[in-house]
Amino acid sequence: MKKRLMNSRLAQRIGLLALAVIVLAVPILGGCGGGGVTQKHTIVIGFLEDLTGPAGYSVSQTYGAVQDYFRMVEDEDLIPGVTVKFNTYDTRLDYSRALPGYVWLKSQGADMIFMFVSTMAALVGDKFGQDKLPCFVSQAIPTTLGKDWIFHLYPGQNFEAEAIMKWILDNWNQSQKGRPFKIGLIGQAGYEAHGMAKDVVSQYHDQYPDRFDMVSLITPVTATSFAGELAQLKDCDYIFPTAFYGPGLANFLKEARLRGFQGTFITTINTWFGFRELIEAIVPLQQLDGSIGASTYPYWTDAIPFVAQAKANLEKYRPDEADFQLNRSYWLTGQAYGMVLADVIKRAVEKVGPANVDGNALREALADTSLAVEGWGTSAWAYTQKFSVLQRNFKMLQYRASENSWFSITDWFSLTSLS
Repeated sequence: MKKRLMNSRLAQRIGLLALAVIVLAVPILGGCGGGGVTQKHTIVIGFLEDLTGPAGYSVSQTYGAVQDYFRMVEDEDLIPGVTVKFNTYDTRLDYSRALPGYVWLKSQGADMIFMFVSTMAALVGDKFGQDKLPCFVSQAIPTTLGKDWIFHLYPGQNFEAEAIMKWILDNWNQSQKGRPFKIGLIGQAGYEAHGMAKDVVSQYHDQYPDRFDMVSLITPVTATSFAGELAQLKDCDYIFPTAFYGPGLANFLKEARLRGFQGTFITTINTWFGFRELIEAIVPLQQLDGSIGASTYPYWTDAIPFVAQAKANLEKYRPDEADFQLNRSYWLTGQAYGMVLADVIKRAVEKVGPANVDGNALREALADTSLAVEGWGTSAWAYTQKFSVLQRNFKMLQYRASENSWFSITDWFSLTSLS
């Protein structure tokens, strides 16, 4: 009796095991015969960036918007046969972590490297080409321009400085003011952006010595008080923080007003635009009124299709954050990165097929990019033989404290140095 019972139980187990094998096999068989689940090919993007260091807060917000753009891509099946995965390596804005981070991301199967800080890309250098891994980075700097495997979304700090100087020189009425203007540059030690901006402003000063005076200062990253610096800057008409990140920037702006600076603050993508909530938590809004910024991005106050789509994605994927993000630049910049990356991957898939997408295919697609973004720039986004920079147009924005937002004060314009 006991033996028959054991045989019966054994038969039941074998039957259940056979049934399980059949059930597991159904999706695979269905994928071959139609009507079932088709397995997607995974494309891996390695994100090499500061997630917890001085720029971590703004980077994390922007990176979240990139990921949400790809949620839309998945939801709407905009790249059939493919799923996109992001692996991250936190640099903590420590340049010594650039190469180890790159090596780790490569070991995790990255098909492309994506980062914001171009200096990190410069430190990885020729390894992108050696390993056939394209790098898509935010801003261009002289040491990454002209590299076959490094592609940029927009111009670097030297070009931002050029756009700023062009606007000021066009708008400062010296005959009416009765004097040249004075501009003060200040940056934190150790960041390349200050030197690039200073070089551009110095070149303008050599060309127009009677139009303006300039002063350039460097402060330690750890500085919490700026009395000495502001003694030299408070009589400036414009103060331009060239490389100032995190709470230090907010403290500087607040202290500048407390110590008598009456002029105009200047911002760029990597300064106030990137740390707005920190600044507005410390500095009274009225003290920021009239600040100007050079931007390669539109703002929420621009009525263009890209902004409308970004708002729709924000309301869909982060409705609880909508009020916060609509007063920040993170979401828009992240959506722009996502738009370009998705376009590149889609074209690579269409050309070689999902399973054949690799670094070479993605590099070719990057190089062949041509995007017409309505309302954003005066020409299609495309790389040229001279510049591996996709979006080369600028506009100037101005902050209005009464509405606590930024507004365009120019149309898009190009720089002769970028043509």
